[in-house]
Amino acid sequence: MRVSIAMATFNGADYIDEQLTSLFNQTLLPHELIICDDGSTDGTRDCIHAFQKTAPFSIKIFNNCITLGYAQNFAKAISLCSGDIIFLCDQDDYWYPGKIRKIIDIFHSSNSTHVVINDTNICDEKLNMMGFSKLNQIHSLGLSETSFVTGCCTAFRRTIMPLILPIPQEEYVHDTWLHDISNRLKIRKVCHEILQDYRRHQSNTSQWIGSSTTKVNSINLIKEYRNIDTIEWCYIRLKKHAILADRLRTVGLDVLNQYNLGYR
Repeated sequence: MRVSIAMATFNGADYIDEQLTSLFNQTLLPHELIICDDGSTDGTRDCIHAFQKTAPFSIKIFNNCITLGYAQNFAKAISLCSGDIIFLCDQDDYWYPGKIRKIIDIFHSSNSTHVVINDTNICDEKLNMMGFSKLNQIHSLGLSETSFVTGCCTAFRRTIMPLILPIPQEEYVHDTWLHDISNRLKIRKVCHEILQDYRRHQSNTSQWIGSSTTKVNSINLIKEYRNIDTIEWCYIRLKKHAILADRLRTVGLDVLNQYNLGYR
């Protein structure tokens, strides 16, 4: 299997060297790293170009002419990948050396698995561990594992790319869209092994309660959502379901029949 990594970057110079180093140290190296930069104004591009000179795998760098935002920047990076398996990669985390090999082994062991998401340690901005993982937080909130949606922990087969792209621009972010599809089709596997560090800092694009650096429980979840407009929330959910159903109806049947996926 050819392995691609899709990385979206934007002003990540403070952390990106550690992430790139963790890719360099993988026991199973990727075939390519696709990086789409969304107009960084710090030293992010310099870090990337310096790493490119010594990396033991192909690195292709694309600089966006206009700002896309992180979700559509990931969509662009995904579209440029050529691998059979595509890993999503943030600019500020740290992968353990065996991550790629472990995930590829899971794909090899199950032809019916098209999306894999692995657990991750939650850390502060200096990668100090908080003592619990993302799955620990989700379980503590009383949520099911279908609520485990973290892009940087996700890899998927190229076979489902026609279902994923294009990513709806207003209603969805890239990882929620991908996991909504895979949960609906029952083609997702959760790897309970912790394979990386998930860095939390003030610039994170996601501030969901399940990613908190303090231990949470179901009471925290109630407090988080007690003041939401329930009518508006239901409207948004219905709109998302309609978009998902339309994608599965217009694109899905060909993909589902070709690869014998689980949608009914």
